[in-house]
Amino acid sequence: MLSKKNTSTASRPGNKKKMGLWQVVALAVGTVVGASIFSFFGLGARLAGPNLPLVFVLSGIVALLVAYSYARLGSPFYLRCRPH
Repeated sequence: MLSKKNTSTASRPGNKKKMGLWQVVALAVGTVVGASIFSFFGLGARLAGPNLPLVFVLSGIVALLVAYSYARLGSPFYLRCRPH
């Protein structure tokens, strides 16, 4: 039987997993925001009623437009700051 070597970074000597203050804050904020998003589905279903699929489609279109604008906004920085 072949044995596998454990090559994870946590098992190597000298490697410690550390989280700073900003990583902990980001994790906490992400958890709160992520959990609160699911509470809006019930509210949206109550307000939209039978039009809920249409609301989801319109929300998706708005989200795509926002993502496109962020991509357009960030692309000049990538072109100027790319690795040489």
